[in-house]
Amino acid sequence: MLPVSSSVWWESDFNVGLSDLSLYFIVGLIAIFFLLSFCFTTTFNKPTQVALLVKKLDRNKAIKFQINLCMIWYSFFIVEIFFSGGLPFFWSDGRTYVNFGIPTLHGLSNMIRCLIFANISIFVLVSFKPSKLLILSSLLPLMCALVLEQSRGAFLMTLCFAIPPIIIFKKISIVPLLKGIGLSICIFLALAVTQFLRLSDDPLEELGDIYYLVTQDGQTQKYLLDPVLFYIATPALNAGLNIDVAPVFDFNPRNTLISLLPSVIRTKIMETPDDLEDHYGKLISPTYNTTSFITPFVRDFGWGGASLIFCAFFFYCNYAFVRARYGSIKHLVQLGPLTLCLALSFFTSYLTSLVTIVYLLASGAIARRMS
Repeated sequence: MLPVSSSVWWESDFNVGLSDLSLYFIVGLIAIFFLLSFCFTTTFNKPTQVALLVKKLDRNKAIKFQINLCMIWYSFFIVEIFFSGGLPFFWSDGRTYVNFGIPTLHGLSNMIRCLIFANISIFVLVSFKPSKLLILSSLLPLMCALVLEQSRGAFLMTLCFAIPPIIIFKKISIVPLLKGIGLSICIFLALAVTQFLRLSDDPLEELGDIYYLVTQDGQTQKYLLDPVLFYIATPALNAGLNIDVAPVFDFNPRNTLISLLPSVIRTKIMETPDDLEDHYGKLISPTYNTTSFITPFVRDFGWGGASLIFCAFFFYCNYAFVRARYGSIKHLVQLGPLTLCLALSFFTSYLTSLVTIVYLLASGAIARRMS
């Protein structure tokens, strides 16, 4: 709702507003999701079977699996550092986070990083008491994404995988909720600073300049708030432009299926569009190409066809949540990528990304390694 309402509260020359069609479409999707959630909650209103979930998990197998995952991820990370000639945080030659990593392998590395963070969240919440070394080894990949790789997308993506275990295993009260809000604010501020660091020739010098401007020069809004506001507002406005020009029904699944191809194959068989609009859809400005998960689907299937796809997706999200609450380790694992798709839906589409699909397909094997 925050991005949708930005057409009212966001004061900017780029605020083109939302048409009635776009507003009704987006608000309608939100209403359908909450209606389905209400129906599932009232139909399956038994308490969460936390004890059954914990009983199904095998501590020794799960921790051994986690150690192996960490070893694999760090091996990939070291290989990618050598392949890329260093890390984005230390580069000063114009290269950015997009130049880091080995195509396709980097996507697999991101998936493993998400799994590592999801698992360590479960271990802590169910009192498996993992060693401090394992906890540190599981948290470092997350910090590497934000600091060393300077990839805010990978950082946010990984964080999303900790949300399902928290909802399932932890009773939410006022104090933890306030802590979560405070942590979210800190994360947004950190992402705002990263916006400038990853575009700088010298990140360390830029960090010092930002600190001075924020603390001494009073430019907090410019360096900490404006980047966040732009990323919140522009996806919904961009989505609105594409909804307005989309037919009711269509079938041209190029934009939604292209992400299923490994990047090494995708670059060889598909040309990169010269026009940003061909790649991202209609934009309020070429500078702000972020768009919501709505855009690729309405471009491929029309706003009517996209509605049917989203309804099916929302239904499965609620179904997986109910199954996880009542003791399914497989569906608990699946909640990670599903939460990713929902939590970052205002920003981009992960519904048909290779990471999401592979993670869902591998959920059964992952569950067996931990139970």
